[in-house]
Amino acid sequence: MDALIKAMEQVRPVARFPTVDEIRACAKSLAEAHPDIATFEQVGVSTLGEPIERLTIGDGPGNVVVIGMPHPNEPIGMATIEHLASLLCADAAAREGVTWHFLPCVDPDGTRRNEGWFGGPFTRAHYARHFYRPGSEAQVEWTFPYNEGGLSFNNPLPETQAVMKVIDEAAPDLVVSLHNGEFGGVFYYVTDDAPEFADDLRAVAARAGVPLYLGAPDAPGSRPVGDAVFVMPSAAEIADSLRAAGADPGLMLSGGSSMDYARRHGGDSLIVELPYWSDVRACDPADSGRTHGEIAREAAAGYTVTLAALQEGFTRLTPRFDVDPALRDACAAFLSAFEHYARVPEGDDPRPASVAEEFTSAEWVRGLRLRLVGMYLRLLREVLERSEAAGEPADEVRAELDRVEGLFDVWCAEAEAAAPAVPVPIEKLVAVQAGATAVAVARRVKAAREV
Repeated sequence: MDALIKAMEQVRPVARFPTVDEIRACAKSLAEAHPDIATFEQVGVSTLGEPIERLTIGDGPGNVVVIGMPHPNEPIGMATIEHLASLLCADAAAREGVTWHFLPCVDPDGTRRNEGWFGGPFTRAHYARHFYRPGSEAQVEWTFPYNEGGLSFNNPLPETQAVMKVIDEAAPDLVVSLHNGEFGGVFYYVTDDAPEFADDLRAVAARAGVPLYLGAPDAPGSRPVGDAVFVMPSAAEIADSLRAAGADPGLMLSGGSSMDYARRHGGDSLIVELPYWSDVRACDPADSGRTHGEIAREAAAGYTVTLAALQEGFTRLTPRFDVDPALRDACAAFLSAFEHYARVPEGDDPRPASVAEEFTSAEWVRGLRLRLVGMYLRLLREVLERSEAAGEPADEVRAELDRVEGLFDVWCAEAEAAAPAVPVPIEKLVAVQAGATAVAVARRVKAAREV
């Protein structure tokens, strides 16, 4: 394991994120070049009929499952898997004692819809114009079967079923789900809440030169283990937190997470969250001089403005959006979430908010707004192109497209003025995910050997 951890500091420069075809070709070529230690096989089929594959490397008694693309706009994990898999095939010491089960891309359908921004330029505008992410009911990470705490879900996507198959077959000691956000710093979700493990994870970020995120976690009910490390709550715990905040869990949850599913085999889980862009304010614990109540009301106002600008037009034109049900449903899911976020919290929360918490709250508004408007523009353009090709009237669609383009430009400019998008070098992000994975594997393998 020492060889694996040390090699995390040797990640080569990465100029762009791999595509579905590229990560598939990489995995296949590694298996063909190393048939004695690696296999590449299909384990499922996506909603649209694409193969979902597993790359298995090594034959040690420990089993680790690594999930790439649990959300289709989060491609850092594919670059990380490319690095880790290549390293493991080349270095016997690095793979000692472990069988690795890599799922390079578990959502090829959604990933292809994001590939337009994978090569850069890594700006807010370019990212948003090529962005896609469905609602929770169509996300691999949040549609695992779950039946606890008054919740009952059993409608896993075909993609989720492929992950379930691999977890069930491997009965892994560790499941690593490779995620990323957009702005801020590094943070982790864990099931192993030992303080020394959290210290090791923070040290990985420090070695890579990526700051720790010190804002609030995005999973309600998370419990901190010091800075930037949180115990991931179960779906039932998330539901309890949402109810306590006056929210309907049914609007936010569509199943359990990969962590929930992995628990049935008794293994640990790790989620590594990373930013595309950095901002020191996301990592600043100083008092902002404002309260949580103030920043919550400000965020609600921002979501309200977004709804007022987009909801009427989207609703009016919805009958024309059957040309792309996936984009239509994704936009509708975002608008529904905004309706929830726009509700002004009851009472006043007088707790002082840190600079990181204030920044994160505002950035969620700016980031989610651009995600939504970017998808809406893609949908409108598709309707317009098809209508014009068919010789159908399209004045109403063209007018909405022009109006929303204007909003997009204004909101991009506002977001950039508030928080300039400074890209984090991709190789640093890969180093964090790979290093955190190596630390978690070493800890878990050591524990297994001591039993």
